[in-house]
Amino acid sequence: MYRIMIVILVSCALFFSACSSTPEEEPEETTPAETTEQESEPQEEESAEETAAEESTESETENEQVASAAETSETESTTEAAAGPPDDVLAASQRAVAAKAKADSLKARTSAAETYDAAAALFAEGKQFEAEAEYDEAKSSYTEAEASFLEAYEIAAEKRAQAMTALEAADDAISNAEKRAEDAKREAGVTSEGGS
Repeated sequence: MYRIMIVILVSCALFFSACSSTPEEEPEETTPAETTEQESEPQEEESAEETAAEESTESETENEQVASAAETSETESTTEAAAGPPDDVLAASQRAVAAKAKADSLKARTSAAETYDAAAALFAEGKQFEAEAEYDEAKSSYTEAEASFLEAYEIAAEKRAQAMTALEAADDAISNAEKRAEDAKREAGVTSEGGS
């Protein structure tokens, strides 16, 4: 019984720490999160699942937008022929998209939100420079976006490793507590039988 409660508490704590967001990102979700604390435990689990589903949908939508932007960039470059962006700009854009996908694989948008958002802004800046035919600036922005997305990935990976370590420690503590409880039961059983 206690093991299940501890595992649930640790899991919830890890989940909510990984899914924390700033008020600027989602102002409408701060109020429901506060009221969720007052609700019962089954509703908290449902809310957590809904939040995870919404974040997954947002991430997929953003992935599609970035991929669409990269495809649009490629399409525009073929139609503009000689006036289009150089291949090195397109390559930098594609590397940034790949780095974003890597960061998204660990849900870095929530666990490393500040770094991830900075990377997304750099990518958007690169698209703007590319649209204005400022290719050197576009390449620079894409390269910085790639580095920032990879940094967000590293932060998310580190947080994930810390969470896994904490979970393993909690499991060990639970196992030790169960062993002590079994030992105590055996001692109590021997004492009560011997005393009868």
